[in-house]
Amino acid sequence: MKIKLHELTISGDMFPHSESEEDQFYELSALVLDELFTSQPREVEVTEGSILLGSVLASKNVFGVLENVSLFPFQPRHRYSSGDVTSVVSESLTMALLKDVFKVDLRKVVPGRTAKFVGAFTDLYVPPESLGELERVFEGRRALFVEIRGSATGRGMYEKAERAFRTLEAVRYPRAFGMVSFVTRGSIGLVYVR
Repeated sequence: MKIKLHELTISGDMFPHSESEEDQFYELSALVLDELFTSQPREVEVTEGSILLGSVLASKNVFGVLENVSLFPFQPRHRYSSGDVTSVVSESLTMALLKDVFKVDLRKVVPGRTAKFVGAFTDLYVPPESLGELERVFEGRRALFVEIRGSATGRGMYEKAERAFRTLEAVRYPRAFGMVSFVTRGSIGLVYVR
């Protein structure tokens, strides 16, 4: 499956890390998201096998993951996709992307979506030795925390971005890398946070 991949690298220092600056998160998250999806995408390819493997690591079991993935970019805007399906599609595509494009060893990643509801963990943890080609992207080797957000319609992405960056910064700052994956109709955006 071919995917349009938008990429943006930012410094984690741009986000507020004190309570007095908390109100800046929404505005900064919106700026990052706008910058990401106006960047020139590159075309990458992920395999069905990697998508299926990603779905095994996803937070929920959904029947027909491959069918849902293939329909996801083409769904009419008025068609409703359940949150579970959108989550699993987003997680499966992001993990397939990590495996096929960046050569991340998925056998060593730790999915955290089920622990997220306590509000203190990200969707995925990648140990430093499993970064694959992301080591070159981040220009170093540290643990990587990944947040994954998806939307079939694009609605609510600014709010999702704010929550994703808040969680990511609470967990990764100052000693680890972070990545936020935004899966939308027909493309994926990755924000690399150093």
